[in-house]
Formats: sequence, structure tokens, C-alpha cells
Amino acid sequence: MKMTLSRYIDKRLGGVQGEIPQLKQMLRKSFTATTFRTFWFYWNPIYSYVLTYYVYRPLKRYMPQRLARILTFIINGVFHDIVVSLVLGRLFYGVSLLFMTYIVLLHIEELFGLQIENKFLAILYNIILLLGPFLGVMYFIN
Repeated sequence: MKMTLSRYIDKRLGGVQGEIPQLKQMLRKSFTATTFRTFWFYWNPIYSYVLTYYVYRPLKRYMPQRLARILTFIINGVFHDIVVSLVLGRLFYGVSLLFMTYIVLLHIEELFGLQIENKFLAILYNIILLLGPFLGVMYFIN
């Protein structure tokens, strides 16, 4: 049964109410997450809701979970690229490359069972995994 958006956000952010407190909680939970996979669990719960119920879960009915996750990240990247392309007035594909890199990092993390318990190191880990590929992809496409 599909959860409401409001309930989904409450579940992700621990019931915190108000836009600014929710934003702070999202940032806190995302960046202090012990894994990069958990980072994505907390990141942008509104968009996550759409991806979960309208992309990932329908795909998961027809394919293995791992493949559904890969396709969800790719679809997410393509959607972002469409928006960026419309804003720029030219074809842009950088976000798709970025999200493909993120899914590779997620699978490497799972393969090696990486988990960072120290909060400061977790913040550093998540920032590096977000910004490193971003800077690499931006360099590659320019």
C-alpha cells in the first residue's frame, strides 16, 4: 500500500515539522549517514517519494532489485538532464553520467561492506562521494 507523501517525509525525517527544521534534519541525517546508500535514503524525501513509488517499486516488480535500483538512478539522471537541457537551451548529459557514477559507488560500497561509524568521518565520506564524481564529470564534459 502506498504511503502518503506527508507520512513518507515524517518517516524519513523522524516526524520533524516545518520547512526549515525538515531541511536541517534532512541535511543532518543525509551527511551523517554511515553509508552512501543511507545518504540517498534521507536525501530529498519529496523527490525520493516520487522515485520510490513511481519508478523503483514498479521496476522491482519485473526485475531484480539491484537492476531496478540501477535503472532508477539512470532515470533520475535523465530527468535531471532534461531539465538542465531545457534551462541551458542545449543538450546536457552530465547528471546522467554523475548518477551512473553514484550507482557504481553504491555497489562498490556494498561489495566491500563499507560503513563509517564516526560522524565526522561519515560527513567527510559522503561529501567526497558526492563532490568527487561531480567534479570529475564536470571536468569530463567540458
